[in-house]
Amino acid sequence: MPAILFSQALRAVDGVQDGPLHYPGLVCYQCQQARVTSGLPLLRPNGARAIFFCHRWKTMSLQSLPVPVVTIGLLICSNVFMTFAWYGHLRFKALPLLVAVLVSWGIAFFEYMLQVPANRIGYGTFSAAELKAIQEIISLTVFAFFSTLFLGESLRWNHIAGFALIVAAAFLIFKKW
Repeated sequence: MPAILFSQALRAVDGVQDGPLHYPGLVCYQCQQARVTSGLPLLRPNGARAIFFCHRWKTMSLQSLPVPVVTIGLLICSNVFMTFAWYGHLRFKALPLLVAVLVSWGIAFFEYMLQVPANRIGYGTFSAAELKAIQEIISLTVFAFFSTLFLGESLRWNHIAGFALIVAAAFLIFKKW
């Protein structure tokens, strides 16, 4: 359906502004309800029928997710940026050092845009030591993938053993003695 027709339908269904939408054969992907209040039409991967995301998706936010999920999710994203900022330039040795530093600094900005909220959201549910332990485990996991997939390096047994010791350290931090 063209965007203009869809926007007109959003305004004029049932004669009420922002009224419920009725599209025969269209269902909410989440709750399978045929009547949805808002959303954009999408096609399933097989193209069989159009689907909508209903109003429940519109109200979903970071605040509706558990704190550990939000914290760990933000830390994972942050560490992806951090790893590229710190080590991504190693693949481009011909790049002048000043350019590498400035590009890395620009990437690190996005890391901080995720890291700071992750720590603020997680602090209280986790202690500062627990947040650091989570961050280190995520950092090592992201780095292991990065070094093998992006830099083409192999992980040796001693790397894995060292990472395992850091995970053991995290266990000691989280253990309530």
